[in-house]
Amino acid sequence: MNKQTFNSPGLESETIEELTKKLIIANDALSSLKKEREMMLSNISHDLRAPVSAIRSTLDLIGSQKDMDTKELLEYIAVIDRRTKTMEALINDMHELFCIEDSSKKLELQTVNICSLLEEYYFDITCDSRFNEFELTAQIPENSEFLVKADIKLIIRILDNLFSNALKFTPKGGKITLGAESSDDINSDDRKSDGKNSGAESSDDKNSDGKNIIFYVSNTGEAIPKEYLPHIFNRTYTSQKARTPGSQAGSGLGLSIVKAAVERMGGRVSCTSNPD
Repeated sequence: MNKQTFNSPGLESETIEELTKKLIIANDALSSLKKEREMMLSNISHDLRAPVSAIRSTLDLIGSQKDMDTKELLEYIAVIDRRTKTMEALINDMHELFCIEDSSKKLELQTVNICSLLEEYYFDITCDSRFNEFELTAQIPENSEFLVKADIKLIIRILDNLFSNALKFTPKGGKITLGAESSDDINSDDRKSDGKNSGAESSDDKNSDGKNIIFYVSNTGEAIPKEYLPHIFNRTYTSQKARTPGSQAGSGLGLSIVKAAVERMGGRVSCTSNPD
């Protein structure tokens, strides 16, 4: 009886080379993710440390003074209130960002006419007193059915964040525009001629005709420097000129949440800025 032998399958050198490349790419991706998370935690620790220190110093000051009039006490309380709101904004936005990125949580996708949704949102914004000193305009195609599959709550959060961002960086009397268009209608020259010198846009899902849909928020005012544009959606970006002004409570994660929400629904987000 002949003894059977086992021959191990051979691997061609080309196959080994391809596997090696894939392993290197995967390792680089993990290293990049680890570095990004470390940077984010470092930034968050720094952002939390400042308001906590301010609150502690204010409380120590209040405790050290026996005779303090009501006016002075209210001023100290106002400082604590502002700093507390800053921490609340950061913690809430961190939680929302992590929830959006958690792939184990299913989205509530439904077919929606994006133009109708944007029109409803625009009407709500016009009733918001925060925008009374700004010129609001809408460039949404009438009687159009741009049907997409999307999570309505995420779409609303995207719009909230983009409008809040526009509100912070648009001078009073400036123009803020909400618009939508299909891929066939996009014309960058038309946008520039309309006075839209900075804005953020989201490429949504494809509609029933297979066309890409873009909706955007744009504003007039100081343009975003060219070197900042590739980074403003990054959660680890800390340039003060690209983040929430210090006079207003905010986490600096608003645009990161926009990016995470858009990408979770299979879309893309980008920003353009016209210095003129």
